[in-house]
Amino acid sequence: MSEQYNLYSIILDFILKVLIVLVISAIIIRYRKEIARFLANNVSRFKTKVLGQEFELTIKNLKESQSQAVNENNQEEIVKDKDKLINKLQSELEFEKIYSIIFGSQIEILKLLTKGEMELSTFSVEFNYTSYKYKVYEDWSEEEFLRILIKNQLVVNNELNLQITTKGLDFLNYIQENNYNDRLF
Repeated sequence: MSEQYNLYSIILDFILKVLIVLVISAIIIRYRKEIARFLANNVSRFKTKVLGQEFELTIKNLKESQSQAVNENNQEEIVKDKDKLINKLQSELEFEKIYSIIFGSQIEILKLLTKGEMELSTFSVEFNYTSYKYKVYEDWSEEEFLRILIKNQLVVNNELNLQITTKGLDFLNYIQENNYNDRLF
C-alpha cells in the first residue's frame, strides 16, 4: 500500500507541476504585450562589468542596433585596420630578421646617425676604431660592414655621407620598445 501511495504522490506531484507550467505559459502568452511594455519601461537598463570595465546596455539601444543595416563604411574600416595590422606584423617580422643577424656595432652606427648625417671620412674613423676594438672585423671592409644596413634600407650612402632612413629610425624604435639587449661586437 505504501508503494502505491508513493507512486500516486509522484504522479500527482508531476501533474501539479505540469499544470503550473501550463498556467504560467498561458498567462505569459495572454499578457505578452503588457509584460513586454512593463519590462521595457522598468527593466530597460542592464549594467555589467567585464574585465574591470563597466558596460550599460539599454533595450532601446538594442532595438535600434537591430533595426539598422551593417554600415559599409565599418566594413571598409575593418579592412583598413586589417591592412594596417598586416603591414605592422610584416614590418616587425622583417625587423626581427634584421636583428637576428646585425651586430651591436652596426646598431651603434645607426644610433650615431640619429644625430645627423655622418661624413664617410668620419665613418672610416669609427670603423677603424671598431675593427681595432673587435678583432672580428679585421678582415672586413667598410662596404662589408655597411652592407646589411644599406641592403635593408636602414641607411643611405650618398657618396659623401651616410644618412639614416625612416626605416632605420623605426628599427631602432622597435628594438628599444622591445627592450632588446645590446648585441655583441
